[in-house]
Amino acid sequence: MFNPIPFQLSRVKLGIGIIAASILIFTSISIMTNNWLFLVFSILPNLIGLFTALIYTK
Repeated sequence: MFNPIPFQLSRVKLGIGIIAASILIFTSISIMTNNWLFLVFSILPNLIGLFTALIYTK
């Protein structure tokens, strides 16, 4: 029951996490400031997360 190798977060999960975090952060900023232009700024982190998730699928 003991595994000496620590759990490693896969790059797919990292990419999905980047996408989810950027959507949550930029949507909440957009709602608080009432400026929907902030959602345009979330495109770059979403693309980075998408490419990270797609490139490193095994």
